[in-house]
This record gives sequence, structure tokens and C-alpha cells, in this order.
Amino acid sequence: MKATRWFKTLPDEVLTAFASRAYVLSLERGALLTRKGEQPPGVGILISGAICASTVSLEGHEFTLSMTEFDGIIGLAAALDGKPSLRDSRVLSAAEVLIIPRSDFLAVLDQHPSFYKCFSHALCDRIRTANRIIDELALLSLRQRLARLLDMLVNTAADNDAASPGLIVQTQDELAHLLGVSRHAVNRELKRLEQAGMLQVGYGNIQITDSKLLSELIVQD
Repeated sequence: MKATRWFKTLPDEVLTAFASRAYVLSLERGALLTRKGEQPPGVGILISGAICASTVSLEGHEFTLSMTEFDGIIGLAAALDGKPSLRDSRVLSAAEVLIIPRSDFLAVLDQHPSFYKCFSHALCDRIRTANRIIDELALLSLRQRLARLLDMLVNTAADNDAASPGLIVQTQDELAHLLGVSRHAVNRELKRLEQAGMLQVGYGNIQITDSKLLSELIVQD
């Protein structure tokens, strides 16, 4: 817990109180941590893997809005206001999450109210990230959105499997699902990125060959 961004500044007394009430939840790829409209199990700290937050359009297309990786916090807003989750939270790669049940999380903060401020800063950070993602969804082309998703996935893969740098184990159907578009559209854009020398498409996986070019594509006008 000390290694995480929002907990590392807390005194040992508070960290010990949180840790004594927490448990580790192991989740396989594709599992749901939280379903939209339901209460999360508590405040989650991602130990390993990756979890994405997504929403579904009126037409039934699912859009990935954000991805949580190592030391990210999940379920903080729902823990503080007691309202259901606004998004589905699905596991992209096998994950371990440290869960602090909501009642225990609030009990510790009530005993140490000055540290509510720390988590209000965490919420502000999430709001800023959400606004940036909304801008990206509105302004980026599909190719740039795909590049952004691949960039996030390859960074997660690097954290979890140093033996296979640049390898993303995701099918084109899964990528299409995450982007809320058809498999055909994803296949078309992957071929163009492959022709540009940024990646190689394999069976059920994608090998990033030039991460610098991929990152530059995301910020092109």
C-alpha cells in the first residue's frame, strides 16, 4: 500500500488501519469487478494487471473510457457518496486488487478526518482524466483512438510480462469491443498501422514494433 500514489503519504497508523481491513481479490481476464448500477465491493487498489471502465451507447456499442493500472484506485467515488457505479469495470489482463470494504474505508477516515483531503485530490485527478478522455473521444480519429488503446495495453503488458516486450495479447474482436466499433473497422486500421511499420498482427496478438511512432500518431492533428 505504501507504494501507491494516494496512500504513500499517509502515516503508518492510518496505513495499518486500512491494511488490517483489506483483502486481495484475484480476477481472471474478462471478469467484471463492478457492474454499472451496482455498488463496488469497496475501494480497490490495483496490485497487478489492468482494469478498464466502459459504458454502453444506446445502440449497444461499448466504449472504453479509461484504464486503471498498477497503484490506481477503483470505486473511490462510490465509496464516498454511497451511490452505485456509473461504469462497468472489466479486467483486461489477469488482475489482483486490494479491496478495502466501504464501511471499513469510511470508518478509518472518520477516525482520521484530516485525510479526507488526500482522497478528494484523488477524485479531482480522476475528473481531470475523465475530461481529457472525453476530449479525445470527441476529437480523435478511429486510428488515433486505436493507437491510444494499443499504447495503454502495451504499457500494461510491459509491467506484467517483461519477457515479452511490446506483445499485446488481445484479439481484434476484443479491441473492437473496447472501442465500440466493428471488427472490420479495427482490422482495416491495424493493416494501415502495420504497413506504417508500427506493429505486426499475429493470431490473437499484436506485436508493437515502433512504440515511438505509435505514440506520435496519438497527438497528430
